[in-house]
Amino acid sequence: MTPPDGAPAYESIKKYVKKLIDKADLKEGDLLPSEHSLAVQFGVSRSLARQALRELEIEGYVERSQGKRSRVAPVENRLKPVAWQGIKVVALAFLGVQSRFTQTVVAGFTQRAAALGYHTLVYNVWLNNEAEFEFLRSLQGSGVAGMAAWLHSDSEPTRELLKEFAANAFPLVQIDRYLRDLPADMVVTDNVDVGYRLTRELLSRGHTRIAVCAEPDAVSSAQDRVEGYRRAIEEAEIAFIPELVLSLPNEDEESARNALHTLLAHRDSPTAFMCINE
Repeated sequence: MTPPDGAPAYESIKKYVKKLIDKADLKEGDLLPSEHSLAVQFGVSRSLARQALRELEIEGYVERSQGKRSRVAPVENRLKPVAWQGIKVVALAFLGVQSRFTQTVVAGFTQRAAALGYHTLVYNVWLNNEAEFEFLRSLQGSGVAGMAAWLHSDSEPTRELLKEFAANAFPLVQIDRYLRDLPADMVVTDNVDVGYRLTRELLSRGHTRIAVCAEPDAVSSAQDRVEGYRRAIEEAEIAFIPELVLSLPNEDEESARNALHTLLAHRDSPTAFMCINE
């Protein structure tokens, strides 16, 4: 089965499963078809079938657990348009990682929104590029008056979607991270200065071979820290070595560990690391 032009290949699976649930062919608690059977039925890879079920889980249609078949979730779990009379609601979507910094930002946002008369729907999620795009797209039609987004990655579909938000005058604020050239407000840290100051401090302690840990496909925060790092290194008249900037995927701990071991086993291994988060 071929999805509409431009739609992700797993979109047909999502629509098929939603139709079964909406028509009550599958009821709350019923087992869904397996990833394998969906992949065979729609002629896609098993990973795409898994992606479809993952997004249905985000939207509240499906409940999943490790090693078990997916089940139909309770109706009240689903994302619905917010239509409470006289209540203004804004959404805050932030990364799944919990740190003191994220907790402080979320608390500040919700307190200020409340002071201005808004209720806040807080979504704490960790998503890959495709799932983040679908999640943000679902929020646009959920009835919220606006959204603050703590973005995970800089992907082209997400960038185009947020440009569409701006073109439609849908209120959007980028938190901590931003997409360059996106016409939307942002509240962010000066990460270029952060990278610069941290590197200067390590240089002052005698380190000349400093590694940087960064996230793959990251939006501005990691890129800006690397820019500040490079500026400090070059000011100290030390050659910038691209191999010392490591791309470490958060969701793949084994690959990250292997990359670190490889670098540390090098004859000229780094004597210091500048890392991300806490």
